[in-house]
Amino acid sequence: MATMKAEFEHSGDKSGIEDKGSAAVISCHNLSYTVEVGFRKKEQRKILQDVSGVYKPGLTAIMGPSGSGKTSLIDLLADRKSFNEKELNGNILLNGQRFPNNYRLISGYVVQDDVLTGSLTVRENITFAANLRLPSDSPQNTKALVDRILKDLLLEKCGDSKVGTELIKGVSGGERKRCNIGMELVISPQIVFLDEPTTGLDASTSLTVMKILRRLATNGNRTIVFSVHQPRFSIFKQFDCLHLLSCNGQTVYHGEVSKAVDYFLTTGLVCESLNNPPDFFLDCILKHDSPRFHGDASKSGDHNENGSTELELQSRQVNREAFFNVNESDKKDLASIFRNSEENQSLLKECSDIYDRGDPVSNPAKTDLKYAASWFMQFYYLTKRAMVNYARNPEVSVIELATMAFLSLFCGIFFWNIQHDESGFQNIYGAIFFMTAELMWTNIASVEVFVKDRNLFLHELANGYYQASPFFFAKLFTDLFPRRLFPTILFVTIFYWMCGLEADAEKFFFCLFVCILSTMAACGVAFFFGVMIGQFAVAAAFVNLSYITNMIFGGLMMNVKELKPWIRWVNWLSIVRHSLGPITATQVEDIEFCGSRSFTLDNITYSDQNTCESGLDVLDQQGINHDTGDLWLSIMVQIIYIVVLFGGTYVKVLFIKKRK
Repeated sequence: MATMKAEFEHSGDKSGIEDKGSAAVISCHNLSYTVEVGFRKKEQRKILQDVSGVYKPGLTAIMGPSGSGKTSLIDLLADRKSFNEKELNGNILLNGQRFPNNYRLISGYVVQDDVLTGSLTVRENITFAANLRLPSDSPQNTKALVDRILKDLLLEKCGDSKVGTELIKGVSGGERKRCNIGMELVISPQIVFLDEPTTGLDASTSLTVMKILRRLATNGNRTIVFSVHQPRFSIFKQFDCLHLLSCNGQTVYHGEVSKAVDYFLTTGLVCESLNNPPDFFLDCILKHDSPRFHGDASKSGDHNENGSTELELQSRQVNREAFFNVNESDKKDLASIFRNSEENQSLLKECSDIYDRGDPVSNPAKTDLKYAASWFMQFYYLTKRAMVNYARNPEVSVIELATMAFLSLFCGIFFWNIQHDESGFQNIYGAIFFMTAELMWTNIASVEVFVKDRNLFLHELANGYYQASPFFFAKLFTDLFPRRLFPTILFVTIFYWMCGLEADAEKFFFCLFVCILSTMAACGVAFFFGVMIGQFAVAAAFVNLSYITNMIFGGLMMNVKELKPWIRWVNWLSIVRHSLGPITATQVEDIEFCGSRSFTLDNITYSDQNTCESGLDVLDQQGINHDTGDLWLSIMVQIIYIVVLFGGTYVKVLFIKKRK
């Protein structure tokens, strides 16, 4: 046992970051967290129960079986979880006081799944964080800071390598994780939270990450709190403090990691000399954490607070007894044992002292949430990152333009040089309908604009990188111009002249103007459903339904005059109608369609070689409005479409939940 204790003596690598500041101590006092689950039958599920703890400078690991509430506790300590008064009881304090309203701006949080821009290099990702999270400084100072972080995190060799995407080979998993950590270290936070920092990494890489955290905690006087599942001993001995949770979210042990094995020995549970302590702890919890200690079944039905029926609990109990070869009578209530232990009494006294010395009741003085970068600089760096990402993704920047050019040429050949004969109107009407419908459907890809980077946005927003509004306008600017408007201009320019539409500059630019409005309106539909739903497949289904409805009521498939009165109003909501009508009207109003017409009477076919029909007459027959007022009314409807859809998207982005 003495040998094992000696393993926990940290030599402490004194090289690296020396940003020592005032110590930050986080404490939670009798914390209970409950969530409501179920769709039709609502039930209360207890995630954490009467949890107390003190988290001081150093490495504090939160361990427990899957579903024990590790991530929930981390999120609550980091103020990253939304809740109401009924869901959370107890207090969480920072140096004896309630969290300041800028808490998320002065602390770091590294999520379990790496959240990075894959097309940027490791250096560029960390520089992006530095530019947004630090006050305006010279580029030389920013570069020096980034270089120091790369050195401390052992990222110098891969600093100029791209992180990697589905199409770009990038750095390793450990280097991605360290890059995430580096982006949080740019503000030299005294508090850093990490959710499962070793997930997905091999043992050697996990040890490297943990040693780096060990050095950052020691040399920077930082409070680093993280959740971890079942580390090996070489990782475990890097910890300073350990907080063990039971299967039902109760504290099994909280204290120095070097004393954990001795504590379990006092309960009659012996860790063999060659056994890994984390494995031993989790085996003990799974072995002794019986459902009979979880509390009585919920009053609403025969489910307990964890959502399991009595039959399921009995089956689970039999399986556990068979696996661990333990009888019900030999089980120990580890949470109850800890509540009555000297270790817990000492912990509660320390929590009480922090509570009494501090000011946990009154709210801290509210300060303005001042971001390090101005609104304009946030917009600039977000736009710059998006444009670099766009340029480095050939499947987006090149293939989209090439596809539009090819499609316009191919379809231009199909509608080549339309003649003004007896079938001329049908051909012109069909060509314009195809053009407007094609420009609408190409915007289906816009659904992913606020879906693909949703996790990145939520993480950076919660960590105080930037505000929501510059993110929205940066996305709007970098998606509309290079990916929507330029392809629209390219397609219309090629297709218009190949079809032989009116060779008039005014009519061409009017057509281009209406097509741009149509593209923006269709893009607004995709943006709106994308940000509202948040899942690409579901949002795309709603957008498809909207586009199909727009096409059906566009005016080509059925004459507007023939629609039933009770449904005719829907055509006023059609983007295609408000594009197809004005463009067609301006194209054919000055044209006469002449050609031979024939009809059959009494089995005799008669033909008239000199029949002509004015474009205005054809427009009236098709129910297409051609008055100047009607044309501008259609344009105004599309503008209203754009304002409402983009405005709705903006409001949703602005008020999106910053916490889980």
